[in-house]
Amino acid sequence: MPPLRATLDPLVIAEWNRRIGVCKRSTWWLPYVICGGLAASVAVCLMAPRYTPHVIASMMLVALIAGGSALVSWSVALCPHCGRKPRGTFERGSPLTIDFCRHCFYWLVDPRSPR
Repeated sequence: MPPLRATLDPLVIAEWNRRIGVCKRSTWWLPYVICGGLAASVAVCLMAPRYTPHVIASMMLVALIAGGSALVSWSVALCPHCGRKPRGTFERGSPLTIDFCRHCFYWLVDPRSPR
């Protein structure tokens, strides 16, 4: 198998950085909502144990809404060159850890810069 070579295009790298910035700005509040909801749930369960099933149901709803919001906001993290998700079909992980697009072989971060 011949070695793979990725193409270095500064415009693609700049657009990828912009898209990742948009994703980060749109999801900054998620950890605060989840931790605040968890703290409120524990407090309610300790003060009024009879409301425990309601608290569990409301926490599930908060987690569902927060997870859906994260999925929607990170769905814009598509390769600026080919418009597909930069990871392969069965690869998982954060878009923040991707170096190049697996489909078009364009660098998404500058390989010469330290991480």
